[in-house]
Amino acid sequence: MKRLGTLVGLLALFLQIALGQPANGVASAKRNAQVDTVVQRLGRGFMAQPARVGVSVGIIKNGQTYFYNFGEVEKGRDQAPTQHTVYEIASISKTFASLLLAQAIIEQRVKATDDIRKYLGPAYANLAYQGQPIQLIHLANTTSALPDNLPDLTAFYKQVNPDSVAVVANRKLKNYTQQNFYEDLRRAKPDTIPGLVPRHSNGRDAAAGLHSGRRTSDPI
Repeated sequence: MKRLGTLVGLLALFLQIALGQPANGVASAKRNAQVDTVVQRLGRGFMAQPARVGVSVGIIKNGQTYFYNFGEVEKGRDQAPTQHTVYEIASISKTFASLLLAQAIIEQRVKATDDIRKYLGPAYANLAYQGQPIQLIHLANTTSALPDNLPDLTAFYKQVNPDSVAVVANRKLKNYTQQNFYEDLRRAKPDTIPGLVPRHSNGRDAAAGLHSGRRTSDPI
């Protein structure tokens, strides 16, 4: 509920800023001071919760940009975020990959029931379970039965502070290439019949993204 209250408070603030009427210099300075006060209060309130690591707030108003930063970029690192800090924004590539795949199906470039090996080639005979292949639809509806991550970093993640997993993983995978992914995909195997069990899989999402990019000629 605290998180919801913070988000609602920020939304209310942004609406006030966006809908506010133009003001003279004195009033504008007063309003900016009020914005500072509100954002600082909400930011400190957000960071007061033990699970929080860091947060940045950006506001654009009348052609001016304001940045507010709280916490740190990684738990225990004692480095504050800045306006240039890169945040992980969750699984946005899943959205783009699914949209591209849906568009390819609408344009009849592919069928939802196509065996994905049709587009990957004979080197990927491993992408089937007991003769049942992974289909494009299984990439889209999370039932591919592929491993959660490619490469598999499960053991590595267990050694890292949970609050720092995203940052450390990003650093570790900095030089991981598309070719590396294809090599890992050749070694991956579904652990049950595709199409039966919905389950999160970044490997599945990467495969969907690369396939969609191939079929639409748009890199992802």
